[in-house]
Amino acid sequence: MNTSNSSKRMTVFSPIHGSSSALMGEVSTGNFSTSQRNLIIRFSRAHAFTKPNDINALNLMNIAAKSVMKELSSDIVLAYGDSDEYRYPLNLSKTLLIISFLLTRDCTLYNRREFKIVSALVSLFTSFYVYHWKDCFPDTTMKYPPSFDGRAVLYPDIKNVRDYFAWRQADCSTTFLTARLR
Repeated sequence: MNTSNSSKRMTVFSPIHGSSSALMGEVSTGNFSTSQRNLIIRFSRAHAFTKPNDINALNLMNIAAKSVMKELSSDIVLAYGDSDEYRYPLNLSKTLLIISFLLTRDCTLYNRREFKIVSALVSLFTSFYVYHWKDCFPDTTMKYPPSFDGRAVLYPDIKNVRDYFAWRQADCSTTFLTARLR
């Protein structure tokens, strides 16, 4: 048995530790393999999302994120996603959607096990997205289910968290302005 692979597997499934560390769960449209990118484009086109920002799609993403926050209110203190990432892409090299959920420092959700937290966030987000579809698209039947994935990131301190959100906001502003100029 290859011990290096074995220890990597054990690390992957271990809890995320560090009471002074900030835990961020992220839900995204995928890692952008060609097949995932094709699904995103297909989903956007099939449902006729408008460019550069489909207001109904934005509202649906916000409702799904708020619903996840309500469901896990004792563990999530902030959620952030920027609008450029909610729509059909102008530039496929960028991620279409990342919603970052900042969990409390004393979060004990699933004993801080990475895959359990990620699984719960992605499952809840996807469920709420489908559940609230008719609220935002009353005249559009969902043609097939959306696909999301997720990951957990551990930030060493609050300064890094602040820097992350500042970077996300600057990226959102830059991308929005670029999209409007096209």
